[in-house]
Amino acid sequence: MPDARIACPACATLAPPGARFCDSCGHALDRVCPSCATANRPTARFCNQCGTSLTAPPPIEPPPDPPPDPQAEAPHDTSLPEAPLPEAPLHEGERKHASVLFADVRGSTALIEALDAEQAMAALDPAVQIMVHAVQRFGGVVNRRMGDGVMALFGAPVAAEDHALRACLAARAMVDGIEALGDPDIAIRVGLSSGDVVIRPTGNDAGDYDAMGVSVHIAARMEQIAEPGTVLLTGPTARLAQGMVQLVPLGPTPVKGITQPVQVFRLLAASEQPSWEVRSAANALSPFIGREAELTQLGLALRRARLRRGQAVWICADAGVGKSRLVHEFLQILPAGGWSVLRVAATPQVTGVPYHIAAQLLRALAGAAPNEAGAEVARKLLEALALHADAGAVDAPPLLTLLDQPVDDPAWAEQDQAARRRRLVASLRQVVLREAAARPLILLVDDYHWVDQPSIAVLDEIVAAMGAARLLVLVTTRPERRPAWGGATGHANGSAELPAGGDVVAINLQPLPPGNADALLQDLLGASDALAPLRARIVAQADGTPLFLEEIARSLIESGVVIPHGPTDGQEPPHLAVTQLTEVIIPASVQGILAARMDRLPPTRRRVLQVASVIGKDVPLPLLEAISELPPHQLAVELAELRAAGFLYEVALPSGIEHTFKHALTHAVAYDSLLRRHRRDLHARVLAAMQRLYASRLEELTEQLAGHALRGEVWPEAVRRALAAGDRANSRSAWQEAVAFLEDAVAALDRLPRDPGTLAQGIEARLKLRVVLAPLADTPRMMRYLDEAGALAQEAGDQVMLARVNISRGAMLAHIGDLREALAVSRMALDTMQAVHDSVGVVGAAFALGQAMWYAGDFAAAEAMLTANLPHLQNERRLHGTMITTGTASAIYLCCLSAIHVRTGDLARAVRASQEARDIAEATRRPFDLLAAAIYEGPLHLLFGNVDAAIDVLEEAMDITRASDIPVHIPFIARSLGRAYAMAGRLEEAEALLDSASDYAQRHGLGGMRLLCGPALALVRLHRGDPRALATCLSTLEAARAAGMRPVEVQIMHVLGQLHAASAAPAEAEIWFRRAIQLADALGMRPDAASARDDLAALLRTAGRNGEAAALEAVRDDLRRAMDGGGTAAYAAPRPRLPVWRQGT
Repeated sequence: MPDARIACPACATLAPPGARFCDSCGHALDRVCPSCATANRPTARFCNQCGTSLTAPPPIEPPPDPPPDPQAEAPHDTSLPEAPLPEAPLHEGERKHASVLFADVRGSTALIEALDAEQAMAALDPAVQIMVHAVQRFGGVVNRRMGDGVMALFGAPVAAEDHALRACLAARAMVDGIEALGDPDIAIRVGLSSGDVVIRPTGNDAGDYDAMGVSVHIAARMEQIAEPGTVLLTGPTARLAQGMVQLVPLGPTPVKGITQPVQVFRLLAASEQPSWEVRSAANALSPFIGREAELTQLGLALRRARLRRGQAVWICADAGVGKSRLVHEFLQILPAGGWSVLRVAATPQVTGVPYHIAAQLLRALAGAAPNEAGAEVARKLLEALALHADAGAVDAPPLLTLLDQPVDDPAWAEQDQAARRRRLVASLRQVVLREAAARPLILLVDDYHWVDQPSIAVLDEIVAAMGAARLLVLVTTRPERRPAWGGATGHANGSAELPAGGDVVAINLQPLPPGNADALLQDLLGASDALAPLRARIVAQADGTPLFLEEIARSLIESGVVIPHGPTDGQEPPHLAVTQLTEVIIPASVQGILAARMDRLPPTRRRVLQVASVIGKDVPLPLLEAISELPPHQLAVELAELRAAGFLYEVALPSGIEHTFKHALTHAVAYDSLLRRHRRDLHARVLAAMQRLYASRLEELTEQLAGHALRGEVWPEAVRRALAAGDRANSRSAWQEAVAFLEDAVAALDRLPRDPGTLAQGIEARLKLRVVLAPLADTPRMMRYLDEAGALAQEAGDQVMLARVNISRGAMLAHIGDLREALAVSRMALDTMQAVHDSVGVVGAAFALGQAMWYAGDFAAAEAMLTANLPHLQNERRLHGTMITTGTASAIYLCCLSAIHVRTGDLARAVRASQEARDIAEATRRPFDLLAAAIYEGPLHLLFGNVDAAIDVLEEAMDITRASDIPVHIPFIARSLGRAYAMAGRLEEAEALLDSASDYAQRHGLGGMRLLCGPALALVRLHRGDPRALATCLSTLEAARAAGMRPVEVQIMHVLGQLHAASAAPAEAEIWFRRAIQLADALGMRPDAASARDDLAALLRTAGRNGEAAALEAVRDDLRRAMDGGGTAAYAAPRPRLPVWRQGT
């Protein structure tokens, strides 16, 4: 009978008999075998490779699904974990993390040049069909078929956690299949790449999807540069398939259209292995933490099984929680030689292959190698079974069929499929029980959720019959597929009967609690306190899932966010330094696992999850109802299912019902799957709904409103809310958060037309950025924003606004060390503010100018100017004026005035100003105010000789710096605390602190602050006998003179005098002492002038010049009497003579 005409599944056109492709639309008409994925002719009734019926159910039918158990923890899902294509097309597309494959026949044009169209198709079609079948075999989608090649997607449109491996397996299958054709004229080249792509439907068929993205372009380029018969892939694909592929690195390779060279590898081979085995082989095992109770449960089950009470234990948890690691550790503690272990593992690629796991079990019994031929495996199996002949005969024919071996049994050939299935299951059950009778046996099945359905029936029968066998059946699985044996010890459900005398134990493995998760991260990243905030954030993101913790830590190191440092002395373990972590880190391996779970959801349910992700990690029910476009009853059903599946959990709050994402990473993956334009529209709708639903609470929701306005591109509202959110973060001393919001405001303003209003907002945002960036010592970014603000002020023609900008510039330029510019812009700002009678502006400009004068040593003018402007610090401005500084204006102003009095030795006024600043700081309780008060109080204690008190207050300042993330003041603290440590005899600590602070200032562009540390560092090195002391002196002196920092000149010349005196060079010492005295007198630095005279007098008396020494000592005493701090009881402890540390601050 001739072949019948069949209808094309894509366009319904009737194809002529024997056609392989539709002549209307080009769609393939092949019929793919459901068992082995072989392509057959369109009208075939049986597979030409395995004999499976193509028009009827599989030949060996699995048992029916068990009825649901109302006591089960979650619905028993017996569907295969590999999701079908979406029930409805993704109308406008989605973002996916996928692998892209391109393959074509090399030189196809030359091959078919002389052929007509039909001949050309006949020549190329076998190669193209091999490509198509390889893609389909490993779960890919052929989304584009060319005349001589294909483009295919793995992990899209339905996500797959092992998409990179699938692509590699398909690529190798293509190349091997083409080679098997034996045609020397046909060779293919294949290119692979993995990364983010956007897919969108182009029709209604399964393969009607197009993909766009850089990964698509790179994969195509990989194919173009591949040699015939080879597969090239990129670094991301190599990392995802690590351990499962053999690669030859080809190094960085230029790729047309890509700026940076691409890491390229040649694929030699790919193999399927359980993912945990791959990860554990590729990376060192992390510590085994927090599973003692579960290990004890397994040990108890093992003891019961040895006592002939068969045990079935299933360990259930989401991906990455640690099922396989628990099993690994359990196997490590088995009694030596006491147990046999038969271990089989399922993978996603074999879920649809009937009896695959059963066949693997036979291979394990035979002790066969993974790729050993079926005939050899059968021989080994029969030999193994013969060892226990006394236990009874084994029904071998069914077992041989699983190994694809011929069966010489007429009865088998005559039996129907149901009888064959019963006989096969009975034989397998008998083999396992025989093994357990000979020796205690552990039957271990990894990744039960991927086991094929017929093999599940076999396992059910084994468990039902284990009774008094010395058998432990141990499986690991995920919540979407739990065994039907039972949920707790002594209970069974589903199709499996209660095992006579045996137990079924369920271990629902939970994520690690925060303490254990942090302990794991300490091993992976480092245990230092400095890393604690980073570890806490990762723990919160990963929600205690060990795999996620490990992958995030590895990703942080590989991406440079966390930088490892090697040992310093050969014994200290490596530690790590954090650079930044501003958003959720989602390694590609983790993203694949979570995306695959989401894509197994029905479309409406997945859409609810995506919409919820736009609202945030916490999802108020009224807000979700307002934007979900679902009736309330249907939304309630979908949310209940999402809770049951473990994506969300419900929280009852006083404000109403709220749902929360179980994992921060789940939230991030759901959000990332949306196209940007969809996110934008949803954020705008969320913003509008929030403004409507929460009209009375908008201020407390400022941060959320800002986020939705920014992502919804509602720019005017985004500017307003982001500025307000930045202010709120600044008020809480949350500098990083404030910076993020204010930079968002700047970005939003760039999207709006330039007019007087937006110019003013742009200046305001940048000035606020200067305030919150200052504590972080991000000097380049600060100055960039100030330069931009100045340009905007000039564009607006607003001199007052320009003066505000110059106040901030002047304050920063002094710390940088550009005193000439700092003095100039601060004076201009003060003149402008005085002219317009702006008291707040006068305070700011006077502070900036006074600080620059302090650096320059113009103390008298600074003191007069600051004192004259003290009346501006009045009433509420005294406590709340924060226009020009991160701290409270009045507190910082008074600290500056105290510092000037300290330099000139006016101790009574220095104490009053310091105490007043401390009072303000204690009233505001702002960390920056408390820090400033402590920093400037420390030098006063040193002047009075209260070294212990100085150390206490300065260490308090250092604690505030660390706790409140205000590192900018580290050099300021160190210059005094280092001196105090040295006065207390702690020279090593002093040098380490000063050296570190100096380096910090240098790294952050704070040249002025760095020079402040120079004199103290040089003197500590002198007294430690460090030969670098002279070089430190000379380099500091040169830099101070260049910068105009005359107080530093005084102090470093004093140190040079001490250095030469200690080196038996009295003449040189005298020169430097006199230079220090001369400049100190000129600047009015009485403490330093007195201290230098003291040292010079001692030097002269050694030389017998007693008269000159006495004269110097008389002037010294006059200076110290003039510095009398009357009324300063808090500081007036006895002043011990300090032969080294007598100089001023």
